[in-house]
Amino acid sequence: MDLLTVSLQEKDYNIAETYLNKLKTLNSTFRLNTYFSEASILLGKGEVQKALTILQTAKDRNPNSEVWYQIGKIYLNLEQFEEARHAIEKAIEFETDKAKFHQTMAVILVRLGEYEEAVEYALTSIELVKYFPEAHFILGEALEKMGDMENAKKAFETASKLKPVEHHRATIAIEDIDEKLTESLVPTDKSKYKYRKDQIVIVSGLPRSGTSVMMQMIDKGGGEVLIDESRQADESNPRGYFEYKPVMSIHNDNSWLELAKDKTVKVVAPLLKFLSPKYRYKVIFMNRNIDEIVKSQQKMMGKDPDTLPVSLINSYKKQLHIVEEWKNRQAGVELIYVNYIDVLNDTDKAINKVVSFIGVDMKKDAMIKCVDRSLYRNKIESISK
Repeated sequence: MDLLTVSLQEKDYNIAETYLNKLKTLNSTFRLNTYFSEASILLGKGEVQKALTILQTAKDRNPNSEVWYQIGKIYLNLEQFEEARHAIEKAIEFETDKAKFHQTMAVILVRLGEYEEAVEYALTSIELVKYFPEAHFILGEALEKMGDMENAKKAFETASKLKPVEHHRATIAIEDIDEKLTESLVPTDKSKYKYRKDQIVIVSGLPRSGTSVMMQMIDKGGGEVLIDESRQADESNPRGYFEYKPVMSIHNDNSWLELAKDKTVKVVAPLLKFLSPKYRYKVIFMNRNIDEIVKSQQKMMGKDPDTLPVSLINSYKKQLHIVEEWKNRQAGVELIYVNYIDVLNDTDKAINKVVSFIGVDMKKDAMIKCVDRSLYRNKIESISK
């Protein structure tokens, strides 16, 4: 390795400049190939505009991918993002299979707020070089900005594992996401409250949140439900679960959704992300106090219902955030939240909301008869949000 390269790597720019000048006097032809070294020295000394001028000259004399890339990096550091985008586009035109070009473009697009396109460039970079921590990190940033916390966390975790010593930012980003996912959530409805042709009504929620009673209400109210007899009624759900077995394999095969058009089917919260974008969905999401959910589940599993594991509670809180973010990203998804406590104590109001949301006439009296307050057996007197 020559002394010029060594001094640049050690960031000793004054010595690097001395070696460079000596090389120029020794070999006149060498002068033509010093652009990158000169630019690196000038950047190291903080003379950014001079470095940019040298690279612009190099670009005019001999345009190539690397000189465009270096120009783009300078514009990125100067926060001149449109100029940076143009330069990196030129670099990619010259050489489409350089992972660092696509990763840098992803960084620029995140700064410009174009997150979906940034994800595409980051993924292309990872396809070209799988073990590229910077590409995984910027992918995480873009996904976080889009609200996809679940996959953002995975990207940050990958960046951290690939370069644990240097990627402290990834560790911090993971901590920030975990905090966001366990914060109190203020759910918001997203609906036009009108019938959509071939719509699929989804009843969803966390386990033990009242999805079965909502399915029963829709069934008795005259709505057509997609169910089978794969899971029988038991002590925990004496009136039945109203489930359709293929739902549990939706991550491998969602072709059965064609059968669900103009019907209602139950899909648990973690599986909502596997719904095909081919259809329009009306999601009725049952909202119940998380402590009550965990208490009910503990009892169902034969565990102490008064012992509420914090890890499970936090896991459920994260899932609620993921659903809210998923809803906001999906163009074909409308979603309303129905509080389980309202179904029990303000039944008329809850039913009116559901019927209005689905957009068809239903037998409200029959729906009301499905509500059995005696089955509300796992109350938490002091509600914690």
